[in-house]
Amino acid sequence: VATAFQPDILILDEILAVGDIGFQQKCLERIARFRKEGVTILLVTHDLDTLARHCQRAAWFDRGRIVSIGPPSEIVAPYRNAVLAPAPQASPVSS
Repeated sequence: VATAFQPDILILDEILAVGDIGFQQKCLERIARFRKEGVTILLVTHDLDTLARHCQRAAWFDRGRIVSIGPPSEIVAPYRNAVLAPAPQASPVSS
């Protein structure tokens, strides 16, 4: 995570999807420091556990449209349910 500057807003796109556990831990520590310093952090991730632990607000997008915005505790469960729901069955074609 950026260490050589002090941003007002920091955008991190799937940063925790790369690297080993040591790298990920360093990133989380630096993110925590940025938060304490008042930096706004936009974390783009599919890691729902990290989102729930480290974010104050979450936004769920589907095909470029906002589905819901709110506390992670109100976003994560409905998102999981929607993603894990069985796909609709196609109707049989009658001849």
